[in-house]
Amino acid sequence: MRVHYFLIFTIFVSAPLSSTSDPLVGFCWVSAPLSDLTLFEEGFYTAHHLGCQIEHRQFNWNDIERDRGVYNWSNVDQWYNTCLKYGIVPSLAVCPVNSNSQIRNVPRDLQGMPFDDCDLILRLNQFTHLLLERYPEIAYLSFGNEINYYLRSHPGDVLPYLELCQHMYEYMKENYPHIPVLVIVGFTGMIKEEEEMISNFLPACDLVGISTYHACIALESLTPPRLTEQEMREGFEYCINLCNGKRFCVVETCAFSYPDPGYQVMYIHVFFDVIREHKEDMEFACWFGTYDWCPGTLTMMDPFLEQFNTAGLLSPDGTPKASYYAWMEEMSHSGIVRESPHRFLAAVFVVVIVIILLKI
Repeated sequence: MRVHYFLIFTIFVSAPLSSTSDPLVGFCWVSAPLSDLTLFEEGFYTAHHLGCQIEHRQFNWNDIERDRGVYNWSNVDQWYNTCLKYGIVPSLAVCPVNSNSQIRNVPRDLQGMPFDDCDLILRLNQFTHLLLERYPEIAYLSFGNEINYYLRSHPGDVLPYLELCQHMYEYMKENYPHIPVLVIVGFTGMIKEEEEMISNFLPACDLVGISTYHACIALESLTPPRLTEQEMREGFEYCINLCNGKRFCVVETCAFSYPDPGYQVMYIHVFFDVIREHKEDMEFACWFGTYDWCPGTLTMMDPFLEQFNTAGLLSPDGTPKASYYAWMEEMSHSGIVRESPHRFLAAVFVVVIVIILLKI
C-alpha cells in the first residue's frame, strides 16, 4: 500500500483552493492505468491534494460498446464517479482511433466500415447520447486520441476520419453546445504531412488537444533527449504555433526523473511558465501522472513504455520526489493550493511519531 509518508504530509501541508479563471491544471492519469484497482481512489485522493482541477482520460470506443447493444460501463463509472467525489473536472476522449494503434477501436459489428459510413456515424451519435446522459458532468469530449499517429500509417483514412469528426462536431453543437469538442494531436515526432493536416481538422473542434513528450521521448531511440530549458520552451511553442490561433489545451506531457531528477524539475517549471504565458488561449493543462510505476510494470506492454516508469511526482510507495516539491511550489504560486509552514512542521512531527511507533 501507498498509505505512507505522503498521505500524512497531505493532511497537514497542503490544502486545495477554489478554482480560478486561469487554465485548469491536472493530470491525464491520476491513477496508473495498469495499477492495482485497489489503489485507484488513492490516486485521486493524492491528485486532489496536489491541487488537481481536471483529469483527462481516454477510453477506446470498443472497450465500452463491444458490439451492438453490448456495453461495459464499469471502468468509466469508476473514473467519472471518483472525479466527482474529489471535485475534479472530468474530460474524456472516446477513441475510434487511439495513438499508434494499428487497429480501429470500433464495436465488433462495425469493423471494416469506413469512418464516413453513415451507419458508423449514426452509431457514434447514439453512443455519445448514451454516454452524456449517463455522465452529464463531462466537461470536454474528444473523438480520438493522437489521431495523426494512426492516420500516418493509414493515409486513406484521413478524409473519412475528418468527415467523421466534422459530423460529430455538428452533432455536439446541436445537442450539447455547452461541451467543448477537442481534436487531439500527437506532436512528438510529427512529420510535415501531419503539420499540414492539423489545419484541416480545426473546423471540426473547439480546442486543439496537444499531446507532447518532446522533453522525454525520441521516437528513434530508447535514450531520452536531454534538452536545455530553452529547448523545452521551444518544443511547447512549436505545438502552440501549429494550432494556428485556435484555442488549445495540453492533454498530456511530462519529463522523466531518471537518470536526473533535476531534469524533471526543470520541465515542471517550464510547464507552468507556458501555462502563465499562454493563459488567455489555453483551456487546461495536464501532467502525465501522479505516481511512478514499479520497474518492469510497463515492459509487459511494450519495452518503449518502460521509460514512463519515472514520469510521476511520487515514487510507487508514495515518497515525494524532487518534482513533487517543484509542483507544489508552482501550484502554490498559481494560487491553486496553499502550503503552510506550521502544517509542514506538524507533518514532520507526525512522521517522526509514526516511525517511532513502527519500530516499537
